[in-house]
Amino acid sequence: MIRGARQVGKSTLVRIFARKQGLKLIEVNLERHPDLITEFQSMDVKRVIREIDFGLGLGNALERNTL
Repeated sequence: MIRGARQVGKSTLVRIFARKQGLKLIEVNLERHPDLITEFQSMDVKRVIREIDFGLGLGNALERNTL
């Protein structure tokens, strides 16, 4: 998780890193998906991954080379 002030390049930095490392990137923006806040607050990795995979359909979070 990366936190910081708005509009300072956090997302861009991660996108560039993933691209240069040849990684598939799954982005979860809690401003766009506020219903996931409780999932992340639970600190239950399996629960979070399940929501990313099935609830949002953003991709397979457990797939190899996925960030």
